[in-house]
Amino acid sequence: MKRIFYLFVFVTALAGCDKVTQPNPYANINVDCPLDTALTNIVTSQVSSDVKTVLLEDYTGHTCGNCPRAARRAEALEKTHGKKLVVIAPHVSNQFASPEPKNCFCAGDTLYKEEFRTTTGNEWDTYFGLSSAGLPRGMVNREQPYAKGDGNWSSLINTAIAQPQTVKLEVTCVYDTVSSYLKAKVKSTFLKAFSADVMMNAVLTQDSIVAFQKDYAVPSGAITKYHDDLRPNYRFDNILLGSVNGSWGQLVKSAPANKDTATITTPCYQIGAKTCFYSNNNQHGIKDVCIKKQYINLIVFVYDKDTKEVLQVEKLRINGVQTTH
Repeated sequence: MKRIFYLFVFVTALAGCDKVTQPNPYANINVDCPLDTALTNIVTSQVSSDVKTVLLEDYTGHTCGNCPRAARRAEALEKTHGKKLVVIAPHVSNQFASPEPKNCFCAGDTLYKEEFRTTTGNEWDTYFGLSSAGLPRGMVNREQPYAKGDGNWSSLINTAIAQPQTVKLEVTCVYDTVSSYLKAKVKSTFLKAFSADVMMNAVLTQDSIVAFQKDYAVPSGAITKYHDDLRPNYRFDNILLGSVNGSWGQLVKSAPANKDTATITTPCYQIGAKTCFYSNNNQHGIKDVCIKKQYINLIVFVYDKDTKEVLQVEKLRINGVQTTH
């Protein structure tokens, strides 16, 4: 697998910006893209793989007590498979991800104040039916049937990784560290013919978010507060922040032939229209839970428009630093 990261202090333009509907409350699409002119403060990151890479989507919520078990399984699978596995964790459903859960242990009080849900995650959940099947549930490469319990993830991932690579992606992300604008150029090389349209989706995730989480199987030594299943310093990784190019992405190519190539550029996107999931009101000593740009990942995947099956996925840190867990 080939993964290369570059730092530039000066960069010329990618392709022009497109105006699209704002996909989530944590970022802005902007027609006047400063990345289309020469700027300083630019980080350019690149990634590509010569092997099959697989997408695991772990649908979760902060009042889902069994969800940390699934998250720990996803983390273990990341360590096992390394760069061949990419994880996205959408927080979904009123029951498990609402900032105001119905069954609060103290009248008039809520510890789960964060709004981690996004328009994109909600749209995916409605289409694929993960939360309606009961959380935690996940998908591996969006193969049908979609909703799978975490006990099935390992074997499904092993099977998917063993399949031949059918698309090679070369992703270049340009990010301005001051204005927080970014966009990505994605080259797809098709290693077989496809009869359907192939789509590309680019989304953002964040690691290292610390907030309250219900956990029915607290690991030995972990801190709990108020209740034995309430963890105040739980670390969330892979949280879906939203989509750079809409919940269902952009067309790459219609019915590509073997050895066809296609290069497309995402819209210009600004991180930080909303900077925090929750602002501290000093209740229980809870700190602000906010976007941390040094921990944001760009995840790009291509998929079959008809079946929704993910064909290849790549992940990079927007600031050009390798991801670690």
